[in-house]
Amino acid sequence: MSKAIDQYVAENEIRFLDELKDLLRIPSISTLPENNEATHRAAEFVVDHLWSAGLEHVELIETDRHPLVYADWLHAPGKPTVLCYGHYDVQPPDPLELWESPPFEPTERNGNLYARGSADDKGPRSPARRLRQAAGQHQSAD
Repeated sequence: MSKAIDQYVAENEIRFLDELKDLLRIPSISTLPENNEATHRAAEFVVDHLWSAGLEHVELIETDRHPLVYADWLHAPGKPTVLCYGHYDVQPPDPLELWESPPFEPTERNGNLYARGSADDKGPRSPARRLRQAAGQHQSAD
């Protein structure tokens, strides 16, 4: 299975990176009321991509502030349950003058991707979702 997953990831690497860049372009700064619409748009983006990765019971749960996103896939009886937690909002990128490129325009430099949220918010949740998608392409729940 590992070889098949490696191949799937390699074949889809550009698409995965493009999707991550699309998410990184959303200025989901949850501490700024003027970004509430963008923060909601980021939650909707996550919902859409969880569905496309094959997760089920995907929900956007409205709250008094920003929505929660929930999804599951419970088709592996007897196997351990894995919980993935992440958030799709980011902190303000200030001070802007310290950025070498605009914080919400993902930029590749020296083999790294630079954008607000690429390392601690939006970036790390993407691989877990894609691994589920890859595993679903190459194995059953048995």
